[in-house]
Amino acid sequence: MSAPTGSKPSAPSTAAKSGSTPPATPKGGASPTDYSKSSSADLQKTIAAQTKQIDTTRARVNNPRANYPGWGSLSQEQQSALLRQWNADIKRQEASRATAQKALSQKSR
Repeated sequence: MSAPTGSKPSAPSTAAKSGSTPPATPKGGASPTDYSKSSSADLQKTIAAQTKQIDTTRARVNNPRANYPGWGSLSQEQQSALLRQWNADIKRQEASRATAQKALSQKSR
C-alpha cells in the first residue's frame, strides 16, 4: 500500500458567474456547455480565454519544473499523475473551445 505522499494540487476554484461569461461545464464534464444562447462577443471572449488556458497548461506540461513550485520534490508517480491530468485538461479545453467556435460560426451565417 504505497499511496503518494506530499501535497496534492488543489482543483481550480470556480469563479462566481458573471453576466458576460457563459455557464461553466458541470464538474466531471457530464454535459457540454450550451453556447447557443451566448452572444457573438461572449463567444469570442470565451474562445480567447480558452486559448489562453490551453497555452498556460501546455507551458506547464512542456516545462513543469519552471511552472510548478516543488516539482522536483514530487515522486515520479505524482509527477506522472499531474502530467496526465494536465493533458486531460488540454483535451477538455480544446473540445470546449471547438464547441464555442462552432457556435460562433453558426451565428455568423
